Amino acid sequence: MIKQRLKPILSLLILISFCSLKSYSQFIITGLVEDPSRNSNPTHKTTNSNLRAQSTSAVIAYSDTLRLPFFEDFSGVVVPIDSIVISTSDNLVKVYSKILNSYPDGTSIFIGFNTIPVALTVADSLNQNQWFIKKNATNQFYICLKASPTTPKKFYSTNITYSNAYWRLVSNSYSTALDSLKWEVGGNTYINNRFPLNPVSYNVATFDGLMSNGVPYSSAPRATGYADVLTSLPINLKALTLADSVYLSFYWQQTGIGEAPDSSDYLELDFKDSKGVWNMIDTINGTSAYMDTFKFKLIKIDSSAYFYKGFQFRFRSHGRLSGPFDVWNLDYIYLDKNRTSDPRVFDMSVGNASVSFLKNYTSMPYNQYFANKANEIGLLRLTTNNISGGIYSGADLQTVCTLTTNVVSPSYSYFYKALSGLHNAASTQLTYKDSCSFPLDSLKNQNFPMKVDAKYYIGINDTASSILHAYNNTYVTSTILWDYYAYDDGTPEAGVAINQAGVKVANKFTTNLPDILTDVDIYFTRSVGPNLDGDHIFLCVWDNNYNLLIKDTIQIQYGGYMRYRLYKPVAIGAADFYVGYLQNFSYSLSIGYDRNYDHSDKMFFNLGGGTSWSAYNLQPGYLKGSMMIRPVFSKQQFLVTPVVKKEEEGLLDIVLYPVPTDNELKIKGRISEIALYDLTGRKLCANTFDPFQEEKSIDVSSVPNGLYITEIKINNTVFVKKILVQHAY
Repeated sequence: MIKQRLKPILSLLILISFCSLKSYSQFIITGLVEDPSRNSNPTHKTTNSNLRAQSTSAVIAYSDTLRLPFFEDFSGVVVPIDSIVISTSDNLVKVYSKILNSYPDGTSIFIGFNTIPVALTVADSLNQNQWFIKKNATNQFYICLKASPTTPKKFYSTNITYSNAYWRLVSNSYSTALDSLKWEVGGNTYINNRFPLNPVSYNVATFDGLMSNGVPYSSAPRATGYADVLTSLPINLKALTLADSVYLSFYWQQTGIGEAPDSSDYLELDFKDSKGVWNMIDTINGTSAYMDTFKFKLIKIDSSAYFYKGFQFRFRSHGRLSGPFDVWNLDYIYLDKNRTSDPRVFDMSVGNASVSFLKNYTSMPYNQYFANKANEIGLLRLTTNNISGGIYSGADLQTVCTLTTNVVSPSYSYFYKALSGLHNAASTQLTYKDSCSFPLDSLKNQNFPMKVDAKYYIGINDTASSILHAYNNTYVTSTILWDYYAYDDGTPEAGVAINQAGVKVANKFTTNLPDILTDVDIYFTRSVGPNLDGDHIFLCVWDNNYNLLIKDTIQIQYGGYMRYRLYKPVAIGAADFYVGYLQNFSYSLSIGYDRNYDHSDKMFFNLGGGTSWSAYNLQPGYLKGSMMIRPVFSKQQFLVTPVVKKEEEGLLDIVLYPVPTDNELKIKGRISEIALYDLTGRKLCANTFDPFQEEKSIDVSSVPNGLYITEIKINNTVFVKKILVQHAY
């Protein structure tokens, strides 16, 4: 059951009778009952983060105490390095760390220093580069060049040991691992970049009514109480007094793109005193107001009861316990001495960046991309935050984005224009954007996924202050070019549902050249209404005129993206097409809805009345987002229908040649029949054979140049293959 409250963020509820067929939308945008992507979606997990959480527990136990400053902006896994030695004997950098010892070779890292060593030059500094760790011995590692992990980096010819360094993993920031060097584990807060709007730095801690595995605290729809909690490890404040001016600051946001807290819901801050008692210090009550920015909170530690070894603070939310409701986002937590009522600190951060360099999709088939590259490339966007608010008046802010692939190729860099005097502006948030012309045609025709990584970086030397957070200056996203189209990032923040039988729902896609559709990925979510796991609906594909190309019965399955193989491949021309479903019951069937990327103009529905389809974004009160349905195209030579039996799989040794075909298509293999179809499904010619006949062929001399579909029959089983006819004339 969803939360029974009408909120602006979830205002698109049904306002008409369920049996009415009026012309406006019957879509429901609703919260999720569970969120499996928090626990079971491997796309957004960082394995090394989990390894580090296990390995560091023995290095820094919970009974130990941390020292000031305490800082956390959830930007990534940050680990101190025991020491960095620059040897005169081999001119190599060596890293020593017991924590690093649990990592495999080739870990991609980012090195930073609390203060840059005097001996280092700008060219030698590791602050702005990405390296690999190569294990040399127990607790000893080389810093290696990315292009050649077997070649250690020649760094600086001085026999000096630096012990003020830290490192973090360089990876996609969608990591849900909480840093166990700073926080008690088990509080169920969700580290993510999905739910905030305009974060101070990428990633926040989100509080709601779900546990860390994505399951609600309570099955009772209206149960309320304390939910998520974020508790610091013990901090040593014993040597400090009230005169040291110790302040705790943080940024908070209610709702974001989640569900808004009511006035009875709140986020609470507690301090633990020297007697072990937790004291409520502050509460922030919810409102129904839409909130797209973060607010700043600065609190002075003003009691001697907190100046002891073992001081802790915690945040916890109070609200609905039955799902991802009453959402709070927390960012940029900073505790230190010698602070004043002026909240500014010297730091620049990346808030957000484009998830993809594509204009229309987050992923797409690489052959479709290369067929019309100029129209598929979008703008690269980077949002930066000047948190210093005018403290630093040095160089202008510079930003850079580098795109690379997992194939051997050069790097492609795009430099954004510097803005004069940015550091003198007060708490400025800026968005840079520029065009992209990547990758080159020479990278096409691959037989494996192409992953394009975009690394966004703020090029500023922010090491002049006692507080350095260079790791929040870097942000990495990835785009997959392979065999499917996607509008979403793989994680739903809500669901979209229809509660009427006979309704058709679809996403619109556009192919740049003819192709063969073989599968459909759908993300079913638990939301309003009964559990529909195991029930059936009709998976459908329509052409650009809404003519039905295929109708297949599939079983609803929860738990993330599920891939459904069509009972037969579908030829798609170079045109628009629609992929979705026909609902055969009146319960609310919820599909994942990605609130971070808006492709609501590609969502269409038909209420069952003839051929009239409507675009969702043209309906009153529509909510921006992307419905999580993805078409998958063939990347295999043979597309086998589901009726193939295991004992028949040995009969797949079929060869069609020559490629391309001119006047005669020849066949090798024990087939009994072959038929040739154009992309509209019209049969052009056919032939039958004795399966043991050695030479088989079919005449295609009268067939125009183009792409065609062959259906090959073996013992009542049909196989499908694409061929290209290209005459020499």
